[in-house]
Amino acid sequence: MVLFSAPGSSALNVLSAPDSSVLDVFPSPQSSTLDGLPQSSVLDLSVMAAIRSLGGPDEPDVYTEVALLFLADVPVHLLALRVAIAADSVETVGQIAHRLRGGALEMGALRMAPLCAAIEQAARAGSLEHAAAQSESLDREFAATRMALEQAIR
Repeated sequence: MVLFSAPGSSALNVLSAPDSSVLDVFPSPQSSTLDGLPQSSVLDLSVMAAIRSLGGPDEPDVYTEVALLFLADVPVHLLALRVAIAADSVETVGQIAHRLRGGALEMGALRMAPLCAAIEQAARAGSLEHAAAQSESLDREFAATRMALEQAIR
């Protein structure tokens, strides 16, 4: 899987897709904390742990670096999504939603990913009205994800 990259730069390969289904990466109900952080319905803590494990003990926190890239890139993509919806560009809406969904899954943004998938599906069906409604929900969900990520990387 590829995490977002800034426009004009190459993508950052952070985490390979697991052999199991996507559902297998969601946290189990028994898992309530990780490194003192409470389990969140916004973030999948197992994804956070997996990304953090990529770094060494004397290296900067990989998760923090990746989260900062995600937090910088998503607003650019959300703006592009709004512009594409306003321009009735079904193909572009689908492409942007697909990129956003991939990034959300890679960061463990549990509630963002399904909204992105719904926007992508709406674009495939040619329903930009539905995509626009879901886009508003995605904006709100990104705000919650931003808060959770900022707390996680403090």
